Amino acid sequence: MPRRESGGAGPGETESKVTAELGAGFEEELREFLEADNVEVDADPLFRERLRRRLWAMLMRQLRGDDGSQGSAD
Repeated sequence: MPRRESGGAGPGETESKVTAELGAGFEEELREFLEADNVEVDADPLFRERLRRRLWAMLMRQLRGDDGSQGSAD
């Protein structure tokens, strides 16, 4: 059985350090992220339509099992 070196962090200790580091600024970042939902953003109508068509074409290709290497969604 391998011996753990002294001074090394065990799995539980490492996990709690990572959790503490991630949690340090997470609440503020999450709050900023969620606030963005309340901001109205008007995208260019032509861009939105192009994006809608491309996404729809991608979805249909995936449902048909096509690899998508032929044709264009525009």
